[in-house]
Amino acid sequence: DAELLDAVAGEAARSIVRRRSDGGLTLRTGPLSRLPAPLARRVARLALARAGVDPRRIGAAHLAAVLDLTGGSDGRSADLPGGFVARRNRSLLIVGKRRS
Repeated sequence: DAELLDAVAGEAARSIVRRRSDGGLTLRTGPLSRLPAPLARRVARLALARAGVDPRRIGAAHLAAVLDLTGGSDGRSADLPGGFVARRNRSLLIVGKRRS
């Protein structure tokens, strides 16, 4: 079951996650929010790891905070392990290193 979910999440990530020129990532909020919760969590975990967040430090609370950003208004953000941050900007979540 886990292998199938990972494969489906990887496929979904291809249309949701994009690499930024600064090394961070963007996630399209609309498609991410329409996924079933277990699949959305896997896509979010995959995206955070691709952005550079240590996968061993990504917890359920981090995934819930990131997925919470798919709703609501612009400018909201969530702190992530290792000095990373996810922030809502229009129809995108931007994940990258926190600026000093």
